[in-house]
Amino acid sequence: MEVSIDRPANGAVLHGSNVPIVVEVSGGEIVPTTTSAISPTRGHLHVSVDDRIVSMNFGRTDVVRGVAPGLHVLQVEFVASDHLPFEPRVISRTTFEVER
Repeated sequence: MEVSIDRPANGAVLHGSNVPIVVEVSGGEIVPTTTSAISPTRGHLHVSVDDRIVSMNFGRTDVVRGVAPGLHVLQVEFVASDHLPFEPRVISRTTFEVER
């Protein structure tokens, strides 16, 4: 499985405090809710900015609100429905800058 961040592009300079994100998951399926019926290819996304989880996402798009000006690291991890990481972990990172 693999997760990739389409938006923001690595090195992007964004204006304003809201950061739209778009991701792709290959080899796995994002499911709409958590469940105890764990599957090795179904789960959801944990979205982090600067090593702090900002959302759990059940779709390919989201908007991270209230991001301060400066350089940041966005991390998206595809995790199992019980919130535990897959083995190996399925993570993608990108850097971006927010300007006001």
